[in-house]
Amino acid sequence: YQRRVHGVLEALDHIGGRMMHTSFNGITVELGANWIEHTDDQNPIWKLAQEVNLKGAFVDDGSYTIYNSGSRLDSVASKKQFQYICTYLNKTYTLAKNRKSSNLPDINFRDALNLVGWSPSTGADNVSEYFGLDYGYADPPEKISLYNYWNLLDNNANRSMNINNIGELPCGTLMSNRYGDDDGSYFVTDPRGYGYLVQHLANKYLKPNDSRIQLNTIVNEIDYSGDSIIVTTNQGEAIKCEYVIVTVSAGVLNHGSIKFVPSLPLWKTNSLKMVDNPIYMKIFMKFSQQFWDQTELILYGHPHIRDYYPIWNNMESGGKYLPNSSNLFMVTMTSDQARRIESQPESNTIKEIMAVLKTMYGTNVDPPQSILFPKWGQNPLFYGSYSNYLPGFTDHDGINLRSNVSKVYFAGEYSDDQYSAFVDGAYNTGVKVANTILDNLKWKTN
Repeated sequence: YQRRVHGVLEALDHIGGRMMHTSFNGITVELGANWIEHTDDQNPIWKLAQEVNLKGAFVDDGSYTIYNSGSRLDSVASKKQFQYICTYLNKTYTLAKNRKSSNLPDINFRDALNLVGWSPSTGADNVSEYFGLDYGYADPPEKISLYNYWNLLDNNANRSMNINNIGELPCGTLMSNRYGDDDGSYFVTDPRGYGYLVQHLANKYLKPNDSRIQLNTIVNEIDYSGDSIIVTTNQGEAIKCEYVIVTVSAGVLNHGSIKFVPSLPLWKTNSLKMVDNPIYMKIFMKFSQQFWDQTELILYGHPHIRDYYPIWNNMESGGKYLPNSSNLFMVTMTSDQARRIESQPESNTIKEIMAVLKTMYGTNVDPPQSILFPKWGQNPLFYGSYSNYLPGFTDHDGINLRSNVSKVYFAGEYSDDQYSAFVDGAYNTGVKVANTILDNLKWKTN
């Protein structure tokens, strides 16, 4: 056995996990995490971004265009469309409060919308609903917990908002307020990549090529049956440890990719099953010229399929994000639609995209010169993009997610009690678990 004072086993060839970027036609694009939320002094990620002057821009939630199938809504009609869905979201808050005060069980958001009378009948209805729900959670309303949706407001660092004013806000602003985003969302465009923050943090504590970080190393088994924990890797190593921190995604844990000896207890695995790890897919396209609207967001409401190429990002926005003439366009797909795209030929995806673009912008639109999208659902190191607590998830489940099993501890965005699904949530859990182990070792930290 090898014994180490402390070290990191990283499955990838670099650190950063789902904070992953690549070069697309000479421009850095983020395949995973892209936004910094909760941009205030309480967010350690925002502090790190300021330390390195991370390039990006704040999203303008009021800059959007809505297409009801092939019909472009004017700004007044678009605003009314958002007010329409927000009125019903407002009603689900009242419903949630009343149900909780009556000790009624949690329900999914589709049932909640039905109970308050929401009945989408147009493509614009569908895409505005998608924008208010799926676009943040990466799951459809049927998999979104009513209580969790509104608990994010109630428990979010004592942030406040007047619930009676929701109907006056565009849903993008509603989502920002729901997540505690008083200062808005910051869209990262830095050539170094969002993941540079991880490297910057590591540089504070580690030497260049530090041997305590072992890359390209996949953990196959964690045996915690004895006094010491034995971690077995794909490199044929058996490493003896006193404590282990597991930071893989909920998707990997639920998939059973790591063998635990003995098996994890039912209280842990049952709570993990209440966490979905859906797919949030960003599809990047390079065109010969820009032909789309100048607003930051373009929403497409398919007449029959609510989540069909729904949210498009103008990657330039007059040079705000990327340089003018970059001619990059991005569309977001989530959940089952993203999973379908992962499994079909790329040529089929291009045909589908072109049909939507021609519906919005006419038949003279030329195909993209190149296209790029990650396959988070098929990646065995992640099995999805980020967590979503399913309907019926309870505070007790949250406690179970954060609880250790013997000397095996768990950290990651899915287990944070305040900012699950966010980068700062992942950071927070790592700090909390590390401090717990240090306390157990009776070490003192700053």
